[in-house]
Amino acid sequence: MKKRHTVLLVTYPLALLLALNVKAQGNSPLKLVQKIPMPDVQGRMDHIAMDVNGKRLLVPANGDNQNTIEVIDLKAGKRISSIPGLSKPQGAFYSTEFNRLFVTNSTDGTCKIFRGDTFKLI
Repeated sequence: MKKRHTVLLVTYPLALLLALNVKAQGNSPLKLVQKIPMPDVQGRMDHIAMDVNGKRLLVPANGDNQNTIEVIDLKAGKRISSIPGLSKPQGAFYSTEFNRLFVTNSTDGTCKIFRGDTFKLI
């Protein structure tokens, strides 16, 4: 019997809240916990992915000269890597089971697969 995997895309704020395990208590408003700078990232960002076990956020950056996936360590509160060489990355999905990052690219219509530990292209 084959296992079925479901991909759930969420908005940036919801993903960040889940990633940081922030919970609102009763009627208490949510509050900003931290800001994580991403120097040299320009333009828009698209559908993000979350590595829950590794506490990493994987953010497609689509600036004209950007075309990267920015790897954010949520525990350390900083960008730890940038995956270059993409063509307008539109979406990212991280599979914990396979330790793989899948990235769809709109310009060339590809889906590139990276190792989850080194981010080397497979």
